[in-house]
Amino acid sequence: MGKHKLLIILLCGIIAFSGGIFLRMQNIWHPTQEGVLNFLMEDSQRKEEDTYSQLIKEQGRFNMLIIGEDNVEESKRSDTILLVSVDVDDKNIRIVSLPRDLRVSIPGHGTQKLNHAYAYGGQELLKTTIENYLSVPILYCVVVDYDGFPPFVDALGGIDINVERKMKYRDKAGNLDINIMPGLQHMDGKTAMHYVRFRHDAMGDIGRIQRQQKFLKNVITKVYDPASLSNIPSLIRSAMHLFRSDMSTSYAIGLANFVQKEIPQENIFFTMCPGEPATVNKRSYWIGDPEAVNLFLTAPLSVLHTGKLVKLDSRRRETKIPFSTVKRVTNLPGQAVAGAESTNENQIDPQLLKSLVEGINTDIAVLNGDGRAGICKEVALRLQKLGIDVRETGNAKHFDYNFSNIIYPLNASIGMKNTAKMLGTFFGVADNLIRASNQANCVSIVLGHDYKTAVLDTLNNYLQYKKR
Repeated sequence: MGKHKLLIILLCGIIAFSGGIFLRMQNIWHPTQEGVLNFLMEDSQRKEEDTYSQLIKEQGRFNMLIIGEDNVEESKRSDTILLVSVDVDDKNIRIVSLPRDLRVSIPGHGTQKLNHAYAYGGQELLKTTIENYLSVPILYCVVVDYDGFPPFVDALGGIDINVERKMKYRDKAGNLDINIMPGLQHMDGKTAMHYVRFRHDAMGDIGRIQRQQKFLKNVITKVYDPASLSNIPSLIRSAMHLFRSDMSTSYAIGLANFVQKEIPQENIFFTMCPGEPATVNKRSYWIGDPEAVNLFLTAPLSVLHTGKLVKLDSRRRETKIPFSTVKRVTNLPGQAVAGAESTNENQIDPQLLKSLVEGINTDIAVLNGDGRAGICKEVALRLQKLGIDVRETGNAKHFDYNFSNIIYPLNASIGMKNTAKMLGTFFGVADNLIRASNQANCVSIVLGHDYKTAVLDTLNNYLQYKKR
């Protein structure tokens, strides 16, 4: 073969190779709907699981699992669990937070809390457990390392968060020293990490989930800001250290670009697995409603934009499934929070409040620990309107209670303890103020000097919501 022909073949090969790189780069930086669906189909077929490709082919969407990994004393735990459903066809994203205490069946380990699955078998066992529980296929797993979290937030330029209440907690084992004051703050990466991980208040993991969703909405809003486009290279570098995934880097970048350019902020929806707290065999669980989660994942986009999603039971009774968007948040009732603006973001989910009220099956007492006349009657009247039986009202041991307490008898039954816990969650009473006491004949609310904001306002807000 002559040198001339050899040179032509070599040039053609270089052009063809360069053309392939160019097309791949185009798909990464300027992804099309068809291009995204094609690489998803390739990955689903490579994994040889028909349910993956079937969901993509029939509905144009796929599911992935995001796991926040906490490394405590060399023991890895799933600290945050999110199921994310990306609809490429209809251009929307639905994010479901799954509580760590969700009661599920873990293959090979029986019925336990969801976060135990990760400790037993890593992301694969957690993925399988959730797939079985919700009956949905999960194509990808993404593990978020908390060590890489602060640099990512710093690369964003920090995040503005309206902090609901003072957050103070120290955990030497988890290397956490959290001390965040209430009010609007511009947080750097370290402070933001403390905000999303804090769960040592009356709401526990449920309150933390609400804060995490609030944080994610603020991150999404910032990423969608045109001013953030110049930071994309540094964000990608930070993300490389933050995430571990079975999705290739090029696919991840292409998908991120598609989401940022093609999916509007108002088409990103959030919810938490609906359910209620319960104690089973002396262990606290979140008893979830997988049917409600599936309704959220499969509801038409037009229904989600109405802000109304309901589930019908066998008697055709409606149960609302609460959810929110980045820009437009559903009108939720709840208690006013010190140091924060009165916005729906800071309020407790009405479905959670409803489940808490329905779970109170023992009568209670209301005791005056503030000293002002008539406050017990005022609170008792509203509790009775909610269907909660008030056995008696009276005075507490003294009138110097700064904060409202929930107390129960020393020999309280499991039912009484459940009632105390649910009342504490309803009113946002700190864990250390929910306790056994020899002055309690039944579960009792002791009204402190904060009774108006902590108890009365919460009851009034919820009663107004019920009238709608």
